[in-house]
Amino acid sequence: MLGLWLGVQRGTYQEVDELWLRWIDDDGRALPIGTEQAAEQRAKVAEERAKGEQAESREQQARKRARIAARALLAAGQSPSEVASLLGVSVDGLGK
Repeated sequence: MLGLWLGVQRGTYQEVDELWLRWIDDDGRALPIGTEQAAEQRAKVAEERAKGEQAESREQQARKRARIAARALLAAGQSPSEVASLLGVSVDGLGK
């Protein structure tokens, strides 16, 4: 009914490499024990953190490109209000 079976699987537990009795699902995968679950969770957290850092880096690069474009447009004679409108920022935001 639960789709769980008892099986034997080689693995390491508390630094002992041995055959261990494990709960196995219908797909033949052993259900993770506490240390395996903790490792999976740490991996997920690290992955999410890396994604966040990449997104932040892309945002910083986009802001840098916008500042460069603003300077170039202003140097080419565009008014601050025109540049702000083109870049979708406020006139006050051009100085940042």
